Amino acid sequence: MSADYAVAGKVPVPCWQGPCPECGGEATYKWQPIADGRRQIRASCRSCNRFLGFAPHSPPFTLHANAARLAQDAEVWPAEALLALEKELQTLAKDRPGDPSDNVLHVGEQLLAVLRERPKTTVWIGVTDGEAGDAEAD
Repeated sequence: MSADYAVAGKVPVPCWQGPCPECGGEATYKWQPIADGRRQIRASCRSCNRFLGFAPHSPPFTLHANAARLAQDAEVWPAEALLALEKELQTLAKDRPGDPSDNVLHVGEQLLAVLRERPKTTVWIGVTDGEAGDAEAD
């Protein structure tokens, strides 16, 4: 700890928490693979993309890194597409075109229920296969 901080009674902020020493921008966090298969959380400046360091594997940094991964990998559908999907799922449940399996019907019913019950202000719906993936391994 520097003498200035000790006199002022302050604790210095780790570089990976920001702000960026170059431009003052805030830090963003993303998972970065390591050659041995592990991952680390890389902190970078949102404005100038300067490397700020590596953040610990703990909240809130893991949450930010997971959210960044979802945003990178997610597919965004406009409200009209969700309405069209809802209609298709209703047709699937009612008419059963192509004689779908019980599993397909069950998943369709579950997804239809989520779509029907979503608040009007919903901006994101996540669907997973329930198996651990890259972001769920920790």
